[in-house]
Amino acid sequence: MLNEKNEIIESILLISIPTFEDKYVENSKVTFYQIRVFDNYNKTNWIVEKRYNDFYNLYCSLYKLFPNCPSIPGKSLFKFFSYDSVNTRRQDLELFLENCLMRKDIMTSDLFRCFIEIDKHSPEIITFKHEQISKTPFDLGIRDFVYLKELSLAFVAMSEMSLKSRLSAYFNNNIVNEFDEIQAVGIINAYSVIEAENSSLEFNLLWTKAYPIQVYFYIN
Repeated sequence: MLNEKNEIIESILLISIPTFEDKYVENSKVTFYQIRVFDNYNKTNWIVEKRYNDFYNLYCSLYKLFPNCPSIPGKSLFKFFSYDSVNTRRQDLELFLENCLMRKDIMTSDLFRCFIEIDKHSPEIITFKHEQISKTPFDLGIRDFVYLKELSLAFVAMSEMSLKSRLSAYFNNNIVNEFDEIQAVGIINAYSVIEAENSSLEFNLLWTKAYPIQVYFYIN
């Protein structure tokens, strides 16, 4: 049961870009990538059409908010692409979305939810907002979480996403003495959870524990 709760956000949605289509917009040919979102909970799916600029704008917005945001293929100076070039870009954009889906901090953000139109097609899929569980002394990214609905409790594992910062912390932690505080590389937060009448979730921090290494939940 715990494993099922732990993986709910990651497994409830599947994303792919199976194809693309050229359309004319204001007399100019534009490639639209057809994103297929499968809702594994309701067993429904929908298609969202986005052009490259839409992906680029999403990436720029996410990059400002989340450390080590997954990257997308860069812009090109060429206006027209061969089929193989567009197909390669399709694969790279699909990988970008899959990587975003694996990042629970990005996956649960309003930016990403709006991009793949979750609230329009599956509004009953409830996710917490990243801002609700990141108000701690540590500026870390969400790596994993467990939501125990029957106990009204949530446990969130957060880790330093920057490799440079992790290496710096490992070095500093190796030379601290017994009176020094460690530099947190990972933390676990415990929250009490209140489900409001509109099905939104309210998180109240109960305690925080810091670790000198990255943390995640292992459930056998």
